[in-house]
Amino acid sequence: MNLGSEIIQKWLQDQGLVNGTTWPSKIESFPEDPDNLVAIITTSAVKQGRLMEGEVIEKPTFEIQVRCRTFKDGYLKMLAIQQAIDAVHKNEVSIGDDTYVLHAIKRNSGFAPLGAETTSLKRREWFVLPIQVTLFQSYAPVIIGEDFNQEDFNTEDFA
Repeated sequence: MNLGSEIIQKWLQDQGLVNGTTWPSKIESFPEDPDNLVAIITTSAVKQGRLMEGEVIEKPTFEIQVRCRTFKDGYLKMLAIQQAIDAVHKNEVSIGDDTYVLHAIKRNSGFAPLGAETTSLKRREWFVLPIQVTLFQSYAPVIIGEDFNQEDFNTEDFA
């Protein structure tokens, strides 16, 4: 199993929005360098409700944060990420032997420019985009026949 932030990071890589050189990405951290950086930070889950049997349904939430030297570069990067998020519909993401289905990503709002850093002499620009994710781990199909076992047919829900 992978963290939700790892799955979002891999999806951003698959979309060509982050890479190891010009726009690297980090999960759950924001190191001092490099200047241009995309970070995926886990935030608190949003409670969606409760099933009649008592199970609570929650949607994991994240912030995609962008830091860069110029406002224009950060704005354009966040705009590209936001547009890619709006197009998500049952995208498959593979990490090692695990495959996940990214059913949808809901933007809680549009991205917001937070202004220049106040804790660094570099004064880089900072942007944030809050999202909710509907995500399932995908399993190999089960052939239903004489040996059918209902337990083999369940899909684990990470939402």
